Amino acid sequence: PEGIVPFALDKTAAHQKFVAWISKGFFRPKALKTSASLDNLRNTYVPYFTYDAQAHSLWRGESGTYYYTTESYSVMVNGRSERRTRQVRHVRWTWKSGTHDQFYDDELICASKGLAGGLVEKVEPFNTKAPAPYAEQMLAGSEAEEYSLDPKDGWRQAAQKMVNNERAACSKLLNGDTQRNLQVSTNLSGVTFKHLLLPIYIASYQYGGKSWRFMVNGQTGEVVGDRPVDWKKVLLVVGGILVAVVGLVLLLAR
Repeated sequence: PEGIVPFALDKTAAHQKFVAWISKGFFRPKALKTSASLDNLRNTYVPYFTYDAQAHSLWRGESGTYYYTTESYSVMVNGRSERRTRQVRHVRWTWKSGTHDQFYDDELICASKGLAGGLVEKVEPFNTKAPAPYAEQMLAGSEAEEYSLDPKDGWRQAAQKMVNNERAACSKLLNGDTQRNLQVSTNLSGVTFKHLLLPIYIASYQYGGKSWRFMVNGQTGEVVGDRPVDWKKVLLVVGGILVAVVGLVLLLAR
């Protein structure tokens, strides 16, 4: 690895983050905080590739602006025809084109096939602007995983993220009330990458006879994971909403 982002939270702080996280939310079981049994909290340095590239995009498309006209129509009321009016929406289309340039710095791709996707993407981001130079003694007391993703495959993932972001950025430039036929051509150049180790607490807890996974960002303290839902509370809220809607409908029908 070229660099390492040290843990900013110790296990005690990570556990406190977990307790605060598991208590949040009205739809959580009341006994969750007191009954959840935490398994081993593993402080793990997870391998990542970070990619840099300069993007240059050419775009063109149609920007639509809404305008309205008044339309007359007939309706039968008590056997008689009456004339009424309504507003009809139309779209005025305009072709636009332009360019968009952006430098992508440290686009993160998890290099562990076992952890990629799912929770690990939600526990991001990390501040990777000034990682510490890698030194083996920095791993003392922590687990560290070797990368299992080929760097070229990682680049394909990063490039797709950049291309998708470019399309979204060009869509904003096209603007309008609505759009159609947006075409974006993106060129990525000056590609570089680094192999970094980033700090994540990986753990699970037991509740209701089931194991629930979660992760804690060892730099920011962000907690993500799976939590059970108290479906009685969900049904109570949904039932209350339905009663309110029915009551409103009956009131308006009087």
